Amino acid sequence: KEYFQIAGRAGRRGMDKVGYVVSMIHRPTFNYTEIKRLTSKDIEPIKSQFKLSVNTILNLVDQHSDEEIEHILRLSFFSYQKFGKEYASVPTKKLMARYNSVCKKLNKLGFIDGHTLSDKGRFSSKIFADEITMGEIFATDFMRDLSVYQILLILAALAYEPRRMNKFKKTFGNKELTDLVTKIKRHPYLSREKKFENLKLVTVFIKPVYDGKTMFDVLALTNLLEGDLIRVYGQIIDKAGQVKKATGDFTVRDTMKDCEGIVKKALEGVYDFG
Repeated sequence: KEYFQIAGRAGRRGMDKVGYVVSMIHRPTFNYTEIKRLTSKDIEPIKSQFKLSVNTILNLVDQHSDEEIEHILRLSFFSYQKFGKEYASVPTKKLMARYNSVCKKLNKLGFIDGHTLSDKGRFSSKIFADEITMGEIFATDFMRDLSVYQILLILAALAYEPRRMNKFKKTFGNKELTDLVTKIKRHPYLSREKKFENLKLVTVFIKPVYDGKTMFDVLALTNLLEGDLIRVYGQIIDKAGQVKKATGDFTVRDTMKDCEGIVKKALEGVYDFG
């Protein structure tokens, strides 16, 4: 598949009828049969990667009418693969089932009001993962009395993907963690977010760096590889950056800058996220 992704770009679009590809080979290990198999045909089927995410739906609602949305979904490659040549005659109700289901949920949660985005919905239309959870936290009054440490814990919990083989020597409990857990449990939507079950666990990523230590101090507390830990911190920085761009609240932006600064300082001399 990778070969055809590259080779398919040979030739100038709209100008050349044929594009020529020259493949460099290593003669001592050259295997004609394998090269022929690789270059003769593309045997892996193309699959649509289209996902009707919350972000996608919010932007469809914001930028298109109901008729335009149906037209867009009906003509998508995803619909063609799912319904085949009958895609044009699929009943609207069936075609729009997933879309309507998510819209109903978003209306109930206050992200959409009819065919208009609320402030919370507009915020989440600029978030690319955990859209509802991020909106409930950063586009409402939920975060108003939270400390930078507590917000870092939230971002870490949303960023970290637990694996069975991951081990931690210790976690860090304190009143800020307890208060945050209590606040989340009292929220009708956030209390159902499974990722927040790891809030205590992710203190190992946040407490040391919040106290001015480096990622190497964190590595000493876990069996995570350096690259895996950098990935977690990168996700935290990315989520903070998304919030900065999505919000119109300068206080929230300043808080996100503080969060980014703490994490980036812990990675000084190791990795530069810009």
